[in-house]
Amino acid sequence: MDAIRGADVVINCVGKHYETKALTNQKNFPYLKYVTNFGFTETHVTVPRTIAEVAAELDVKQVSECVSECVSECVSDCVSE
Repeated sequence: MDAIRGADVVINCVGKHYETKALTNQKNFPYLKYVTNFGFTETHVTVPRTIAEVAAELDVKQVSECVSECVSECVSDCVSE
């Protein structure tokens, strides 16, 4: 919340093209297993919703969501307004 407090604009540039995985231990062979640690739902639904809710709670006037292909255009549009 401290990162958003006092802001006029919040720009969410969090996104991904693939789900990230992490190695975890397991008791049986092969003893290591890949599990998804941050999936598409967390990245593209949960995180943006949380950012928007916190921004609304802190009376931020504008919240923008950027997709990775056009981050620089999105940021420059938000800054120029």
